[in-house]
Amino acid sequence: MAALSEVKEEDRREEMQREEKVVEKEEEQEVEKEEEQEVGKEEEQEVDKQQEEDVGSKQGQHSRQSTEEFPNHDIFCGLGHSLMAAIKAKLKSKPTKMEEKTTSEAGVRGAAGETSGTYNTNGSSGWMRRMLRAFDGDSYQKQLELKKENFGKIQQSFSEVHRVRKLLQLGKSVCKLIVQDVCQGTGFVLFDRFILTNAHLFNKCVEGNKLREGTDVYALFNYEEPEPHTDYHTFTAEKTLIDFDVELDYAILELNHKPMRDDQKKKAKNLKVPPGLLSKFGPPPDNGEACLIGHPAGEVKKIDPTCIIEIDNRGQAVGQQLHPYKDKLFVVQSVVEALKQQGIESILEGGCKADKVVTYNTFMYHGSSGSPVFDVGCKVFGLHTAGYCYGFPKETDSVIEFSLPLLTIFENFVDKLKDSGNKELLDRVRKATEGNPYLNQILEGESLTEEDMDDS
Repeated sequence: MAALSEVKEEDRREEMQREEKVVEKEEEQEVEKEEEQEVGKEEEQEVDKQQEEDVGSKQGQHSRQSTEEFPNHDIFCGLGHSLMAAIKAKLKSKPTKMEEKTTSEAGVRGAAGETSGTYNTNGSSGWMRRMLRAFDGDSYQKQLELKKENFGKIQQSFSEVHRVRKLLQLGKSVCKLIVQDVCQGTGFVLFDRFILTNAHLFNKCVEGNKLREGTDVYALFNYEEPEPHTDYHTFTAEKTLIDFDVELDYAILELNHKPMRDDQKKKAKNLKVPPGLLSKFGPPPDNGEACLIGHPAGEVKKIDPTCIIEIDNRGQAVGQQLHPYKDKLFVVQSVVEALKQQGIESILEGGCKADKVVTYNTFMYHGSSGSPVFDVGCKVFGLHTAGYCYGFPKETDSVIEFSLPLLTIFENFVDKLKDSGNKELLDRVRKATEGNPYLNQILEGESLTEEDMDDS
């Protein structure tokens, strides 16, 4: 019996070897055919390439003007080139049909939770499994139904007139920020003439706590209609920053007293910095609806209602964004590798920053960093900071975006004021936060507990 079993095993191995040789021969013929076709298409491809370069050049000019930069996580810019390079590398080493079959089968098993799939995850199979579940037919359908349900909740929550009116009123505090010859972003008034935004807008523009010589920053309020119909008013920022924190990625600026435009100086007495949002700070919700107000791509002010993505759903949410490429596994693998290089694993379940950020999907990419994020009760809880993108020559998409909790930023800011002994500014902060239990607790040196957060 043992000998018979060995004979059958040997026959099976020989059969597999014959199949592999047949597949290899077919692949060689296919490669030769493709090479012949490529020769005939070279001129056509050269024309297409020139057209893409022309488009890319125009997009690049706009990108340099409106893209925000930040060291160590080049999140919003330059991903198209790196991704396309990765995809080209994958195309050059195109997987064999046998490998494609194995990868496809393993991917389906991963979606069913039986194995991690073969996406070269290098030990990150946990979130990859959750992402791959989104490729499963039943799971994807459930995600679509959940998305429709969430969209219905968003519509209901942010279609109520009283809430829209309140958000529009609060949105007056949001401004378009221009760091001259560097980038554009968004900011909002904290209190008095102090503006909060992201630190990465000022990459390589700050020395110590001062803007470098020749770096001018402008805040445009009421930039809500396209020119020439817009009636915005502009303030310049002081050269000395009130606070600048690279680790938490925030900056606090102080605006000059008067607007800078000549046509506004005559009515300067009536033009004031809008009221601040500091007193409206609250804890980040674990789930539910949210709303961003900002200036994406440096355009007029926009509102984007969305839904918070819970920590344990983030991996699957990423997979859902990549679902259109589910039949092009080598493309998916290239995209995943590009996202990993950006550090996306840090915000996914089990990541070192998973509980330190709030995630969601939004159309606000370039120019929206520094936007306030509101909950369904119109409390502002987050500073919209970045997202994880991938791009092709004519298309850029984001798989997930995140904000930093404002209470964390406020606590850090207060600690610095206390350490520096700046009693005058600290007293002004106390006055601006009267009636807000979360901020008062932080000012008194007490850390917020989960129970405090739940009381919101």
